[in-house]
Amino acid sequence: MSARPAVSTDRRWWRTIAVAVAAALVVAVVPGQVATAAPADGAVRTFDDEPVGAAPADCDIIGDVTIAEAGFGGAPATNRAMRLVDQSNSVYTRTWCHYPQTTERSVSYRFSPAQINAGPYVAIQGAPGTSANGVWRFTFNRDGDDIRIAAYDGSSFADVATAVGGAAVNQWVDVTINATLERAELIVGGVRFETERRNAPSASMGDVFFGSAGASAVGVDYYIDDLAVSGELPDHAFAGIPIEPLFDGAVESVDVVDAPAARFALPDGSSAADFSVVTTWNGMPVPTAVTGPDAEGWATVFISHVFRDMESGILRTIVTDADGVESATAQSVTVTTRTHPDLVIVTAEGDQKPFFPEIARLDDGRLAMVYYWSNEHSPGIPGGESGQIRWTESADGGTTWSEPRVLIDTPADDRDPQITQLRDGNLLLTWFQTEWAGYPDVAATITGTYVARSADGGQTWSDPVLVESSMSCGCGPRSGAYNLGWSAESGEVVELDDGDLLIPLYGTRPDAALGRASVVRSTDGGRTWPLENEVMLPAPPGVGLSETEVAVLPGGRVTAVIRPGLVSDSFDGGRTWTVATPVPWSMQAPDLLTLPGGKVLLTYGGNDYGSNEPVIGRLLRRTQTWTDTSPVLLYMSKQNVDQGDPSSAVVHGSRFLTVSYDTDIHAIVGTFSSIRDYVNVHD
Repeated sequence: MSARPAVSTDRRWWRTIAVAVAAALVVAVVPGQVATAAPADGAVRTFDDEPVGAAPADCDIIGDVTIAEAGFGGAPATNRAMRLVDQSNSVYTRTWCHYPQTTERSVSYRFSPAQINAGPYVAIQGAPGTSANGVWRFTFNRDGDDIRIAAYDGSSFADVATAVGGAAVNQWVDVTINATLERAELIVGGVRFETERRNAPSASMGDVFFGSAGASAVGVDYYIDDLAVSGELPDHAFAGIPIEPLFDGAVESVDVVDAPAARFALPDGSSAADFSVVTTWNGMPVPTAVTGPDAEGWATVFISHVFRDMESGILRTIVTDADGVESATAQSVTVTTRTHPDLVIVTAEGDQKPFFPEIARLDDGRLAMVYYWSNEHSPGIPGGESGQIRWTESADGGTTWSEPRVLIDTPADDRDPQITQLRDGNLLLTWFQTEWAGYPDVAATITGTYVARSADGGQTWSDPVLVESSMSCGCGPRSGAYNLGWSAESGEVVELDDGDLLIPLYGTRPDAALGRASVVRSTDGGRTWPLENEVMLPAPPGVGLSETEVAVLPGGRVTAVIRPGLVSDSFDGGRTWTVATPVPWSMQAPDLLTLPGGKVLLTYGGNDYGSNEPVIGRLLRRTQTWTDTSPVLLYMSKQNVDQGDPSSAVVHGSRFLTVSYDTDIHAIVGTFSSIRDYVNVHD
């Protein structure tokens, strides 16, 4: 084996503070300011005269977008609003309303979230022929009772604002977006947030989009009311002074002394002494000092504070001028040692990048990892290409890794590989395949999930066999990127005590867009997976299921964890299942590892520590239920980017290696942990 060292970082002697925030964020606060109807052509659309159950007039829709009763949150009992619901993992629910092209745009509305397991978005579109993602694009992500608003710059999202209390159900939040072609501000609940984080340039702006979080996201349900759109900015647009956060890098101690937190531009003829400055951490003032101006005319705010390890919260700096106008920054901060991975295992080559790793410890002690290799997250992204499946391995506990080699590379998109070693030593490789030819003019086709066997430790592989499923036909109407009637996998095969095998699937039935999940049984060591051996996992009415992982627990119980955050159990070898019930956290691409002694390690991409789905671990002990477990942050990208899809393996004893992907550094990274990391953990 040709070995190459993984890039390793030693984090034993330092700690970092990871900050999820845009590089240039301006927040101006005008006391008592609330979102108002845009001026000039911005007549307020109340939806009150539109029929309940109908689509909003003069707007295009995809998915479930209707007029609904909305007499809550202080609104009259007769109030109506536009409601957008997405409980499907194949439909990208959205609506867009048409407005004339102008070089300015002011949009105001009232927003009420009923469910935001994933972040819905609002976008201001550009001129015809420009980016489909708009000029300005913002997502609204739940963070406890608050909403973190992130802006898209064409490659990744970064937080630009926090709306405190904005996630409260059955309450209304006033939102205004004022935008030019170069900058935008949001006024959320009376607080202004300004950013230059733009998705794409355009000579003008027009349509306004409201959407869910994408084709695979489920658990989005919100209301829009009192919508007003104007081609002119109001007089109070972009009030306040420019202010930028500076607390956006790694700090090598939780004891911070004179660390720069923010800077603000001094108007001509003024000095720092003309402004009062307050910085708070989770609402409590911290000591500050102000210096300046510097050569560019900016004053800098420094803070001193002792943070606690694994502490999360909001760092806010407010600058008030002599007239009482406040300008502020707000940053989501997590104090963690986990922004540097222990290992960097695979990196990009040219425009080709690694995604979706799966790791397993083999009987001979090797760590085997398979992963997806392509230029984009999906060929459905403009410019995306079909990907392949690669393998690398380590014989020394992760210190060095073999040169990657290609296992699967067909003309279709081969993705999301999983690997399992059976008790007889055979390896099973699973993946699903999608045909993207003709897309987006024609729907993409998920041809199904495939299984290949290796009897020589992964050197050679059998021809693949199809996992049969009642969800796999492609025979339904188009819904989002695909025709209804498809299935895929996101979890590896598990072996039961009697030798039967189970593989979890997720997808849709041909007659409904609501996401479903199932397990299919093989009784011949994975050589066949017949349709009659499929069992659907039950879910509450209207609840969609997505990526599913299963594990065998002591005593033969089989447990399933399911995106966006549900669990189900079987006590008869996977033949019947309990109705999936929610847990109080979200899970993206969950992974289960049964440990010696009966404990189970759950890892997933989640929002327990903010940011964009950092890798979280939970340890289930034999006497516990999942709701008894506590989250442990394993890895967080330094930027608020596409990351996660974790998988774990035992290295030796009680030491584990969790691998995940990070698009900030375009790499698959590894993080070590052990049982003691989960001892005395508190939520």
